[in-house]
Amino acid sequence: MDGPLAGESQAKTAMRLEYVKLVRDAEEKRQFDAKLSTVLADEEVAAFAHAVWLYVGGRIGFYNGVLEPLGHRCL
Repeated sequence: MDGPLAGESQAKTAMRLEYVKLVRDAEEKRQFDAKLSTVLADEEVAAFAHAVWLYVGGRIGFYNGVLEPLGHRCL
């Protein structure tokens, strides 16, 4: 929790970005809005989801500042 996707390897980042591209292509092909790909591409939302995953999994840590990077944004 030392920042967006702390410790994420370059390979994982590349795989995540490729997945976002696949989702975006599927949205365009089916003429859907781009809400899902937009959320998936947002690194702050991904970092928040990762923090929630750690918390639910019982990882000990300080979670008091987890929402700060999101500011006033609605999830």
